[in-house]
Amino acid sequence: RELTRLDLRDVERRYGFPYMVIHRSDLHGIFLRACQRAGVELLTDQTVVGYEHTDGGARIHLENGRTEEAPVIIAADGLHSVARRKLVGDDVVSSDYVAYRAAVPIDKVRDNGIAEKDVTVYVGPRCHFVQYALRGGDMFNQVAVFESPKALAGKDDWGTPDELDAAFAATCDTVRKGIPLMWRDRWWQMLDRDPIETWVHGRIALLG
Repeated sequence: RELTRLDLRDVERRYGFPYMVIHRSDLHGIFLRACQRAGVELLTDQTVVGYEHTDGGARIHLENGRTEEAPVIIAADGLHSVARRKLVGDDVVSSDYVAYRAAVPIDKVRDNGIAEKDVTVYVGPRCHFVQYALRGGDMFNQVAVFESPKALAGKDDWGTPDELDAAFAATCDTVRKGIPLMWRDRWWQMLDRDPIETWVHGRIALLG
């Protein structure tokens, strides 16, 4: 049964911009082109292995032996941040939940009872399933999230495809039809970080 419905057209009136969903690679493309127009130098295939402060700023050490210096360094290197490990030294915290994804041509799901114009979230006990269209309706994205019994039992190989199938076996037809389309060769264990007092250490700052 339907629990709630939100009219997202009001978002633009309230905040000045519309609510939208976008493919991650398309968003990266927007950022890339903006950087290129602004003259930003982008260095790819670089692995940062260390950070240190200098008299006038900060320095990074790269895996290839090179160093780079700047007045300020902003480390936006994600959940498994090298900078956070060096500066804080804490570890990730498991939620015991795992996510599966699938972005497929919309023709593959049109017969599944989907809502092509809406963002739909199906909610169940210790699981939920999200669906929405991408790229002007050419693609359809699905995200399946559930609590892993293996994680709760302390096992290392948790969140596997057999758990995905079991978690959504008793759900509605639209969800059950979507589950076989989920990528089975990768999944995302949902990890977090405990709050820290400051994200800034001298001339080095953590972001994200």
